[in-house]
Amino acid sequence: MASYSEWESVRDTIASEASKTVVVLFDAPWAAAKTKIALSTVVPAVDYAKLTSVVDAITKGETDFIANCANVSAAIWDAFHEAKRPVNWAGFYLNRPVENSDTRLLVLGPFHGKPACKRIQLHSGVCGAAASTRLIQRIPNVHDFPGHIACDSASASELVVPVLVQGDLIGVLDLDCPELNGFHQADADGLQAIVDLFANRTHWDSLTLPVRNLPLEPHPEH
Repeated sequence: MASYSEWESVRDTIASEASKTVVVLFDAPWAAAKTKIALSTVVPAVDYAKLTSVVDAITKGETDFIANCANVSAAIWDAFHEAKRPVNWAGFYLNRPVENSDTRLLVLGPFHGKPACKRIQLHSGVCGAAASTRLIQRIPNVHDFPGHIACDSASASELVVPVLVQGDLIGVLDLDCPELNGFHQADADGLQAIVDLFANRTHWDSLTLPVRNLPLEPHPEH
């Protein structure tokens, strides 16, 4: 950076989006251009325009929720890995009723990654927080999140986007990253648009079918 005032104008954005230590050089015109380039590539950007186009194409005319969740999770996985972003899990948990009970759970849906926790309570972990508040949860360090459920001990950061249709909670889109600060605001915005696109053209009626009332598996927490 050529001056402190230039740094002030972008400080908050860089602090919220950087996944690595950033060294800022002041009054160093010889390094200013290279510094700006380095900062812009700290976290490679996912091509959300391309991803939106892919999701639009693969869900257009298809209403089955399993087919759409499977293809959308695959498209998201591919988009992040194409951008050299180290996502280690991408998929859905779906809001399901439990037979002979007033309880509802987040039940594992289509995903890409290692085997995951099968059932999560609506108020547990990062997924539960997104489901209960209906707000995006962008967690730079999951080890600092109270009650974090460690389905994969390699995960270090997480992004969860609630899936809502006409105000009803359908489930959540969950992404994990093995690095700290693995997601930034552009990811939250881009994935929210993806969720809105396919959720509103998908039929979710089958989610009203209850799942069996089974004991919840123990979840390791950090």
